Amino acid sequence: SLSFGGCGRATSSGGTARTAKPTQCDYATRAGVVRATGSSRPMTSTPGSGPSPEPIGPGTWSTLRRPAIPACRGWSSTPTTTPANVHEAVRTGAIHEALSEAGLAPSEHLVDAVYVSAEQLVVATARHGIDLIGPTRSNHSWQRRDAEGIQVADFTVDWERRSVRCPEGHESTSWGEYRDTASGRPFIRAGFNPGDCRPCPAKPCCTRAASRRLTLHPRAEHEALAAARKQHESKQGRRLYAQRQGIEGTISQGVRSFGLRRARYRGLAKTAFQGVATAAALNLDRLAAWFEHRPLARAHTSRFSALAA
Repeated sequence: SLSFGGCGRATSSGGTARTAKPTQCDYATRAGVVRATGSSRPMTSTPGSGPSPEPIGPGTWSTLRRPAIPACRGWSSTPTTTPANVHEAVRTGAIHEALSEAGLAPSEHLVDAVYVSAEQLVVATARHGIDLIGPTRSNHSWQRRDAEGIQVADFTVDWERRSVRCPEGHESTSWGEYRDTASGRPFIRAGFNPGDCRPCPAKPCCTRAASRRLTLHPRAEHEALAAARKQHESKQGRRLYAQRQGIEGTISQGVRSFGLRRARYRGLAKTAFQGVATAAALNLDRLAAWFEHRPLARAHTSRFSALAA
């Protein structure tokens, strides 16, 4: 990968100040990026749509990152390319490893929701000292959709006593650890007594079964996930995450002006080199625009949106 220089900045997390290393740079990462294939009909992924169907024939993902610090915000850096069947969610750790080995580990990493998981929130901080910042994955439970629904976050977990207390004051009667058969990741399942749940006045907002059962992450992951959600929903968190804006325009420019959607060569090594060359071309074009005082293009507004406004 190729990294274009930038300096770090001081940040604070949880009241503890941490100063970025002089060689560090803050990056914003794009999820759902363009898929390039070796076929004559290029395949793409819809921005923000998550994983796409498997391609017919060989293909690759190209991921671009750019510094989030004001002086370097228009630059593309450390492009990476992987086979198309490698989902972005498993790339977070590899990206951090590569940046750390190059001495460019950022103090904060602004990412799309697909890159954020409870496990990666813990690993990024513990192993690399990186604050992974981004929206957590959506909760599709009916309690989340119901305005009065009682969600997992409304329960109080006593990790020492291995017990959970519901908003109505009832304590769980079972607590068991298990591993998911598909991923092998550890989870905790806590259950409540049906005798407490059936007569409870809050049951219609809590569960449709005889009693409520919760699936929890291990303590470190559970607390990291809760903290990430709280930060992202705060005014300060939204202002911090707003630094990621503009990465969509970078992907669009790469596709429309520099042919990022279609691979010119066969093989992962050559396609990866194309990604590096495209990032370099983007940087040269933006540097020329800066010297020529070319203003940034306005965001496109559809006619329907203009009428609605």
